[in-house]
Amino acid sequence: MQEHRGSWARTVDARTLAAHALAAVLLAAVVLLPLVFDPTVDDGYALPKVTILRVLGLVGATLFLVYVLARGSLGRGADLRIDLPLLCFAGLTVAASVASVDPVQSFAGEPYQYQGLVTTLLYLGSFYLARLTLGSFEGLRRLLTVIVGTGAVVASYGIAQGLGFDPFWWGPTDGRSISSVGQANDLATYLDLVVISAIGLWPMAGRRSRIGLGAVVVASLLALALTFSRGGYLGLAAALGVLLVPQFRALPRRWVGAAMLALVGGVLVAGLAVPTVRTLAESVVNRAVATFDLGEGSIRFHLDQWRVGSQIAIEHPLLGTGPETFPLVFRPYLDQVLPPDRAAILGRFRLESPHNELIGVAAEMGLPALVAYVAFLFAFASACVRRVRTATGESRWIALVVLAALTTHVVANLFKTPDVTTSEVFWITMGAGLAAMANGPGQIAGSRQGADAGAR
Repeated sequence: MQEHRGSWARTVDARTLAAHALAAVLLAAVVLLPLVFDPTVDDGYALPKVTILRVLGLVGATLFLVYVLARGSLGRGADLRIDLPLLCFAGLTVAASVASVDPVQSFAGEPYQYQGLVTTLLYLGSFYLARLTLGSFEGLRRLLTVIVGTGAVVASYGIAQGLGFDPFWWGPTDGRSISSVGQANDLATYLDLVVISAIGLWPMAGRRSRIGLGAVVVASLLALALTFSRGGYLGLAAALGVLLVPQFRALPRRWVGAAMLALVGGVLVAGLAVPTVRTLAESVVNRAVATFDLGEGSIRFHLDQWRVGSQIAIEHPLLGTGPETFPLVFRPYLDQVLPPDRAAILGRFRLESPHNELIGVAAEMGLPALVAYVAFLFAFASACVRRVRTATGESRWIALVVLAALTTHVVANLFKTPDVTTSEVFWITMGAGLAAMANGPGQIAGSRQGADAGAR
């Protein structure tokens, strides 16, 4: 009997250690991917990041095998409404890669992007591992804390670039901050997630911690402004709507009005008092307003890419042309769907994607894969909404934060190619958030009490 108990104890220890190690690997990805780059090589941003992701993926797969052999539970947080369309999407991605016009390209991905089959499966694996190992209120709190801490460094570097100080990078940045993420639109999407994470930590933070969270939010918003990313602006606006509208409904209208007047007044005073701030504000506003000018150069470029991607999807409806093959197949479609002058302009470039995630899925993986992916997003959003309607207190707030992260990711990726950093952080957050929502309320409340006690 004692020998049996000893064997059981060793199994439990191995399972626990493997689970903790898997959580550490996921958190390491959240820290390393936004920060690591190598300015001495041509592909100094995407290549180091995807290399780290694949190394961590290999380590995670090994640890997961140990966890399974130690009889770890695999059914925690299972939800067929979410899992079924996501698994269908994974299967269709594999099938599209096998049937691809260039299976090697689909497997490894386009240089400077690397969003092929391997990377996609790593995203989905991260989602399930996060649900398994970070899927508690405490685990989600730890994840959000790591995102905010890393985001503070990334935002500070972005601000320094905006001020003309960059000790690492001497290449062209198009006047837009790229920080250590490597591309302005990608940086904006990442900063959106940082702001949402900081807001998510607010209810469980003590008074001193809230000062730090406020500082990170301010720095992230300033760095976001310096990216001049319209998709990033829209993504954050949509996320803040998800977070704030339900809260405003519960507040007296006079409080809401006073808060809005104070915010607008503060922005106007700052803008008129400081010339540098005024100049930056004018640039940001002009960039944002240009979003609605369909004749503006960047907007027309996006619209042309969307038309080409849509035509590819129409002509390859079942499995698309294969993940990451848009750069290989788009040229014959330019003359088919665009006027000659626009076709000539786009023909000068190697377009890595349609710059729209949903059109990219349809063109490269087929319409069934698009349906599966959209069904997953809808099912996930519905789970968040149900939790918001039925839960109270911190549990309801967590559901709103997760829904906001989902919203900003979807909106921002309607205007850009998905990237390694923001995609991995997004999928880990979704996995941890989904499982944390399934837990009962009260655990965060305890954490908050402890934090308040520490602050006192």
